[in-house]
Amino acid sequence: MNCECLNNIVTAVADINSAYAANGVDITLNLAGTTLTNYSGTSSSQALSDIRGTSDGQMNEIHALRDQRAQILLPSFTMVGAAELVDLAST
Repeated sequence: MNCECLNNIVTAVADINSAYAANGVDITLNLAGTTLTNYSGTSSSQALSDIRGTSDGQMNEIHALRDQRAQILLPSFTMVGAAELVDLAST
């Protein structure tokens, strides 16, 4: 994963935590890890569907990592813009 992409993810997590704190939400989002996947979905709703589905052949390596790390929340960060990042993270 290139440095710019990783920096964008770290910044998004920090921004989300700042928004939580500014609004009195007592929760902290922790970045458990990052990985790059070869995915050609065209919309945030399709990406969310594909990341939730475990028998559709999409993002299988992501499902394996989620199971291995026992993550409860797996937001899908895509390079499509900040608004969709927040939408996916909060869905």
